Amino acid sequence: LDLEKFDRAILKCVDAQNEIAKTPSPADVGWLRVDITPAKREISLVATKWINLFTSHMRDSIIDTLAGLHRFMDSVTEGLGRDLAGAAAVAREDTEEGDEAQSDADLLAVMSVIRDVRHKMDSVPEIFGPQRACVQIL
Repeated sequence: LDLEKFDRAILKCVDAQNEIAKTPSPADVGWLRVDITPAKREISLVATKWINLFTSHMRDSIIDTLAGLHRFMDSVTEGLGRDLAGAAAVAREDTEEGDEAQSDADLLAVMSVIRDVRHKMDSVPEIFGPQRACVQIL
């Protein structure tokens, strides 16, 4: 997300709302007096809709990013929760051949989870800077 563009667009809408709110109603145009209250209300409503569109997109982006991180953490928790007692038994050499293959697979699965965590450790801190800025705009 280009947060500066979102911030400028939101501020532009807020400024338009404030300018419309300051406009006196009814307005005199020459000899004609016009009640512009309905137009003011509609313009303010359009500005509010655009503000909500921008902020909901930013909010959804934050939610998607954090939900993805949460799913990753759940998969890591599940992957690290594997029972490696079979691997310890293989080390003691008191298991059968099938148990040894399963314990090797479990150990490799846990090691791959640890690898994934190491890869993710570099990118996770980079995620929170833009997310923090996005929350500050909201």
